[in-house]
Amino acid sequence: MDKPKQIPVAIKLNEALLAVTGFLQDGVSMLPVRSVANAAGGKVEWIEQTKDVRVNGKDLKKVIDGSAYAPARELAAVLGLQVEWDGSNKIVKLKGSVNS
Repeated sequence: MDKPKQIPVAIKLNEALLAVTGFLQDGVSMLPVRSVANAAGGKVEWIEQTKDVRVNGKDLKKVIDGSAYAPARELAAVLGLQVEWDGSNKIVKLKGSVNS
């Protein structure tokens, strides 16, 4: 998948700002799967045969420039987190604890 024009977005997990950023793509917040899942306590697996990323047993299939990204709402749902978008500050806010 080609790297689209990206608008950076900050990511907060339970009010703590993560060291990684996501980006907006066609109005959808895309988050780095491994970084967010690891910070939230989720389990991440790489499936070499299919080039898929699995988080807590669910496949997420968005790989951009060799890194796995997923829409914020999809990743939050897999992790059992609530998601909120702060559009004026371009921050994705994730809250809750992980369902593993």
